[in-house]
Amino acid sequence: MKTLRAVVALVLFSGSTLAVEPPSWINLGNLRTATHVQDIIELPSGRLVAAGMSRDLNQNRHAVWTSTDAGLSWSQRLTGSQTGESMYQLQRDSYGRVWVVGTEEGAQSLAYSADEGWNWTWVAGPPANPAPSGYTIQIAGDYLYYGGAVGSPYSIALYRLNTVSLEWEMVVHYPQCDAITRMIFHNGQLLVFCRDKDIDAVHVFTHNPSDLDGSTRKLGRADVIPAAVPLLGRE
Repeated sequence: MKTLRAVVALVLFSGSTLAVEPPSWINLGNLRTATHVQDIIELPSGRLVAAGMSRDLNQNRHAVWTSTDAGLSWSQRLTGSQTGESMYQLQRDSYGRVWVVGTEEGAQSLAYSADEGWNWTWVAGPPANPAPSGYTIQIAGDYLYYGGAVGSPYSIALYRLNTVSLEWEMVVHYPQCDAITRMIFHNGQLLVFCRDKDIDAVHVFTHNPSDLDGSTRKLGRADVIPAAVPLLGRE
């Protein structure tokens, strides 16, 4: 009887010990140059594309990385020229291209890749936009919607790029806003989240894309520049 009680006690003690063990985590792989990752998407092929900020040559620059092995290893494939900037959002269009947008003091704020994130092409922002940088993009049909600025007095406008002809259009002006922080295409409607210029508030505008066709103003075709493969394009 003493032996049975001892066995029961041992089983109970062992079970309680196992129950309090912390979960184990598997380190898949590191983005060794990254300081921030703002967005990540998985492509139909299984490739991962991540966007954010990288520390290159002792300076923070916006960057894009890709992984072909489910995150075990990463390769940095895009690096901006300006310092202190970040990429914020990735989108994929119906032609299989991946688009990325970020803040940038220069002209490098919007780019696309036609080969799943390996090579990139810079796309110049809207000609009427004095500050070519953005926090968000949204693709609907053959259009890429882009939040940008207009001139003095500084305020915000919604632009769109025809992803086939690469022509820019100005769509809607929001004089009460100082940034478009997010957009989403939901149930056939484009929702635009716009930060107020004067108070702590966010306005939400809802647009039917077909209704916007009659209010757009053509601005001209975008210049495109193939991006150089970054120095830190290694895994």
